[in-house]
Amino acid sequence: MFRKSLIVCAMLAGASSSVVAAPFMAQDPRTLGMGGASVAASNSGTASFYNPALLAVAHPDEDFNLELAVAGRIADPNELLQSISDFADNDYVTAFDNALLPFTAPDATHPAPTDSATFVAAQTALNTATVNLKTGLRSMSNKPMEAQLAGGLAISIPSRNFAGALTVGGWSSGGFVGEVTNHDLGELDRYIGVITGVDPNILGVAQAILDIAANPLDVNTMDSYVKLQAGAFQEIGLSLAKEYEVAGQNIAFGITPKMVKATTYENTIVVGQMDTASTSTSQGAKDSTGFTMDFGMARDYGNGWKSGFTVRNLIPQSYKTISGDSLTVDPSARVGVARDWERATLAMDLDVTNNKPLGIGNDTQYLSLGGELDLWLLELRAGYRHNIPDSDASVVTAGLGLYLFGLTIDAAAAANTDNTDVSGALQVGYKF
Repeated sequence: MFRKSLIVCAMLAGASSSVVAAPFMAQDPRTLGMGGASVAASNSGTASFYNPALLAVAHPDEDFNLELAVAGRIADPNELLQSISDFADNDYVTAFDNALLPFTAPDATHPAPTDSATFVAAQTALNTATVNLKTGLRSMSNKPMEAQLAGGLAISIPSRNFAGALTVGGWSSGGFVGEVTNHDLGELDRYIGVITGVDPNILGVAQAILDIAANPLDVNTMDSYVKLQAGAFQEIGLSLAKEYEVAGQNIAFGITPKMVKATTYENTIVVGQMDTASTSTSQGAKDSTGFTMDFGMARDYGNGWKSGFTVRNLIPQSYKTISGDSLTVDPSARVGVARDWERATLAMDLDVTNNKPLGIGNDTQYLSLGGELDLWLLELRAGYRHNIPDSDASVVTAGLGLYLFGLTIDAAAAANTDNTDVSGALQVGYKF
């Protein structure tokens, strides 16, 4: 039981991650491949995801788009996976178990100490194994991992006179936050204290073994924990956009009213109660609905330049978990500029707001740079996304698209230098 609890405690603490929102997450491969730049550079097929106003400044040859896209991201900024790998490679739990055997269940391989020298050697081995185990457990505690998933179907009809799009999709974000407590680490010291505190003589050995049998480690008192807190959001939106003349300038405006169904998940598992704990996804689930909207502006300067501004989730929404905690989706604003040539595009976006996470996590404020080269049937993309509050989370991106008789197939990937922040996206669509 003790070994099982140690292993699960280590794995649960190792699975610690943060629940984060998806501010301006790249929901399609073209955007991801271009570093996330989208506010002025999105095509009409995906404009409703980022800036609905772009539907009214689309290329005049675009009449209809149908796009189905999915994207995901996982970030391990504190190299938790490497800590888990190191813990497994060193096999600290087995080493600790083996160091205990001479005192608790001696066998031919791990005989009980019979004199002062062997007792001191066994004491030293147990102390070393305990220190290593505690160090290994600490190395996996409170290291956030972030995970995001988004996908959607968009049907759009672009037009400068009056454009519209229907989007059905959603996004989810969630994970674990766990901690190996000082109380549980102290229990390891207490457990071996009856051994390390005795004199190295045969009577001391015998008494230590009796003390262990009479006062073993009680795993039911362990209070290390894992807490699951996540949110899944299903959205249905109707984008409307039109170009107007304002002070002698043509400016496109767009809105996307959205109905949102939110499901929040929350569950806390205490290591000492893991045998009776439930880990079902329905455990701690709470459903609610809400309404919000996205707003956007865009201008086509007629010389290849475009600019854009958008605010997503203009109406803040707060969703309660089963324990009463609030998961808040706040407005987030972004500006962008793009330059189009006949066979190439360059784009840049900047988050105006410092975006707070949903629940526990790190702030984000992205500067996105990207480009696309159109080789007729094949489109090549590359970009860079810089996170201003945390440069280690900055990633290099790349992608490609295939266009053949109206059918589009796109893919993209992104990663930072040490592969602790990785994203991917796929998309199929049809346009004419």
